[in-house]
Amino acid sequence: MKYLFIFLLLFQNVSFAVVKKGGHFKYNLKKSPATLNPFTSVDLYGALVHRRIFETLLRSDISSNELKPSVAKEWKVLKDGSVFEFVIRDGVKWHDGKPLTVNDVKFTFDAIIGKDNKFQTISMRKDIENVSKVKIVSKNTIHIYVHKKHFLNLKKISTDIFILPKHFYENANNNFSKSLIGTGPYILKDYDRSKKILLEKNSKWWGNEKDFLKEDYNFNKITMKFIRDETIALQELRKGNIDFSEISLKGYYDKSGNSWGKDYFKIQYENESGRSFGVFGLNLNDARFKDKRVRLALTQLLNRQMLSEKFFFGQAEIVNGPVHPSSPYADNSVKEIKYDPSSALANLREAGWKDTDGDAILDKLIDGKKVDMKFTVKIASKKLEKYLTMYKEDAKKAGIKLEIQFLEWNSYLDSLLNRNFEAIVYNTGTFYDWDPTNSWHSKSI
Repeated sequence: MKYLFIFLLLFQNVSFAVVKKGGHFKYNLKKSPATLNPFTSVDLYGALVHRRIFETLLRSDISSNELKPSVAKEWKVLKDGSVFEFVIRDGVKWHDGKPLTVNDVKFTFDAIIGKDNKFQTISMRKDIENVSKVKIVSKNTIHIYVHKKHFLNLKKISTDIFILPKHFYENANNNFSKSLIGTGPYILKDYDRSKKILLEKNSKWWGNEKDFLKEDYNFNKITMKFIRDETIALQELRKGNIDFSEISLKGYYDKSGNSWGKDYFKIQYENESGRSFGVFGLNLNDARFKDKRVRLALTQLLNRQMLSEKFFFGQAEIVNGPVHPSSPYADNSVKEIKYDPSSALANLREAGWKDTDGDAILDKLIDGKKVDMKFTVKIASKKLEKYLTMYKEDAKKAGIKLEIQFLEWNSYLDSLLNRNFEAIVYNTGTFYDWDPTNSWHSKSI
């Protein structure tokens, strides 16, 4: 999928080859994070806030994907990949002035892998499930042991886990969702759950004077606003109240032309690091969906080509598996399941679904109980309703009653993580060093 953005031109006479420091950057995050607690946060919006406040042991170069130093200045792989050694940088301080130590690193990993789950970190354990123990070797050196080798062990250990201050997070009385103490380039100054988050530059950040970080984190302030309505976001953009906002493909085409004037410019770019795509997910704990003929029929009733043409100007690609077709991991021999209502109905009949009571809804006896083929699809975006309306009508013609339920983000996320749904629509993607285990392995069901 192509990412389309429109934003206000701030520096009309500045060469982009010169790194400018200062200024207040205001952009539309769209949604408030479900929580700011770094132990329990799992959504993208929380991550976009956390990565400016907290730091990982290493960082991944945005261009080359190579590992680079962060709060750890050196690292080694020992004992044939069973142990990872990290040397912590001197002079790194938490936002409250206390120094970062190896004790903080050990505390962070112990909190995540601890069997008592004191910090409710079950969702984070999947990222470092191979870690068995953490051992402090010296004042600045720590060893992290794994019980199972995996090609992503080093990457996950060093770039997926934000290091947290032991002196703050070991106290359960502290509010982990409102007070954030990190070592990163920005400090949380204000959080209004309904409106915005304000970050201010950390003047004592260790990276301020490092040449290899001179192009990063140069704004004095960053305001993240929560404007979900695209029309309102674009109005705020034109007024100068925000500097950057993601817009939909339709919005990009609608705003073409000269009406925006000379103070604005629009950029279309393609994200080379990975592609996201939408997923229509079925809960396989539901007996109705365990038959693959039913799942095939439900796919055959979805006119994806029509959706692309009607809502995405023909720009959306059809994905034929859990991997984006542009990914080197994609199996391009997998054939597309095309829109075919007749075959869908035949597959449903073959699977034993009939309308036995004349109510225009297919039914079947499952474990001795009559079950109707009607279910609810949960969504977190209003715009998905218009996409699914076409599907709802095609499903109705085949004898399937489909309801669409819109949920606020927190409720939606809770339903997704706890498998509390019959069907659900969400976004996922295929990125560098992609590991499908957490989403597609049978143990993750």
